[in-house]
Amino acid sequence: MYILGISCYYHDSAATLVKDGKIIAAAQEERFNREKHSNVFPISAINYCLSKEGIIINDIDQIVFYERPFLKFHRVLKNLIGSFPRSFSAFMDLVPRYLGERLVLPSKIKNTLDYDGKVLYIPHHISHAASAFFTSGFEKANILTVDGIGEYASMMIGYGEKNRIKGDKILPYPGSVGLLYSAITTYLGFKANGGEGKVMALADFGEPVYLDFLEKIMDLKEDGSFTCFEKYFDFSSGNRMFRNSLEKEIGPSRRPDQKIERHHKDVAASLQAFTEKSVISIINNMIKKNGVKKLAVAGGVFLNCVLNRKILEDTEVEQIHIFPAAGDAGGSSGCALFAYYHLFGGEERYTIKTAALGPKYLKNSIVNLAINRNLIIKELSEEELIKDCAESISLGKICGWFQGNMEFGPRALGNRSILANPAADDIKEKLNRDVKHREWFRPYGVSVLDEKGSEIFEDYVTNSFMIMTDTVKKEKRKSIPGALHVNHSVRYQSVSSDDGKYYRLIKKFYEITNIPMVINTSFNVQEQIVCSPEDAFDTFMNSNIERLYIEDFVVLKQEGDTK
Repeated sequence: MYILGISCYYHDSAATLVKDGKIIAAAQEERFNREKHSNVFPISAINYCLSKEGIIINDIDQIVFYERPFLKFHRVLKNLIGSFPRSFSAFMDLVPRYLGERLVLPSKIKNTLDYDGKVLYIPHHISHAASAFFTSGFEKANILTVDGIGEYASMMIGYGEKNRIKGDKILPYPGSVGLLYSAITTYLGFKANGGEGKVMALADFGEPVYLDFLEKIMDLKEDGSFTCFEKYFDFSSGNRMFRNSLEKEIGPSRRPDQKIERHHKDVAASLQAFTEKSVISIINNMIKKNGVKKLAVAGGVFLNCVLNRKILEDTEVEQIHIFPAAGDAGGSSGCALFAYYHLFGGEERYTIKTAALGPKYLKNSIVNLAINRNLIIKELSEEELIKDCAESISLGKICGWFQGNMEFGPRALGNRSILANPAADDIKEKLNRDVKHREWFRPYGVSVLDEKGSEIFEDYVTNSFMIMTDTVKKEKRKSIPGALHVNHSVRYQSVSSDDGKYYRLIKKFYEITNIPMVINTSFNVQEQIVCSPEDAFDTFMNSNIERLYIEDFVVLKQEGDTK
């Protein structure tokens, strides 16, 4: 049975193909149309999913959408009218979109894909829950989904067992951890739905001096739930999600071009502390009620790597599974999985092992493209390629690494990555200033050999999707200064022999340097992660990346380039 899941029309549009309960292809539309956080109908992602399996739309047994558009429109319209006239510009932007796209989705699918079947609509947080539990491999588990907002819910507390999930409780709008995080993100001068990761990094430079204030104005309860007072926040009027009254309480907001001061760091730290306190209280309450210590989570809030580590530290959770595409893109996976198990009686479960669910490219297409662009490209054996790349990284070069299937979700995991040496003192500054062109305070993740992780980190657990941090042991810090955040933590990805060429590369680097990890950041420069060889060549040639290793080839910027 083939089920096609679709998410779109908010942000991070995506498509997922599920075959007999297993995800076999998934990708975000932004990777194809090169529009960051693209929200359009994911026609290119759908076409990729079909081509990956060699099928046509008539082979699809069911198309499923990741939320209920009419219910969401009801909430949006209610909020826009309630905040009028402040919401006038948002009203003029959103209502035509709903009437012209979202509320006529079956017609859009029929006209675009020539699909004559019915479209199933799955509630937003049920889609998140299904993506988490049905890929976890857990026989039973608590389920928690937390994001900005779905239809009316911003959080769902649930439970999964065998091939069934149920939602026990929801936190209704406007009580939303995700929207609060986005609102403070805009207060700090960053963009919502994109800048939240910057705030998470900035938080480690400050102190949570405003935590008591946030708890008070949010009416944080012992079970972790809260309400969001409209006196301080406005989620319906546009990009500025806070009111003047918030600035009167904690000071003026930051302009995007303004220097980051101590105050901004403390606000970020307070927001992070509030988020952790709320989510951890909810999880502790779940365990207290049913005694289950396995947890499956999804929703954009669980892209917060610091929060994910705190869950293991401050709760009785023994195992946590975080879906790698935890945000809205992953809703396309969850709605398809929910349909398979709940609506079509699927029974056999599986555990997701890889996020490499996107397209890969043939050697001939890479060679032909390089020739057409007059690029200096050399084919190497795998042993030669790995040795050349490992030596280049060890000597301080910044290398592009493009291999196999593109990853699904926001993290580069060794298939579309930029790699560097964590032993270099200035590598973080060099990457931020010369390559990624981003804020000075933002750290970089690492890919570490799984068998060596416990030698490096204080509380190491295998973490294949780079969605958790850990503190580096004191005696190891001097050897990897370029990877350390201000508090000696590192976001990391566990790499095992199952990861093939990438594992062998890191192992070779370890043999050369005695360091069992490399810095790994996404292969992009102020745009979405590269998808195709053409994207990789463009980014490589227009950046300060020094070498590109693409499948079996090394690409140089000038003839005679040596280490």
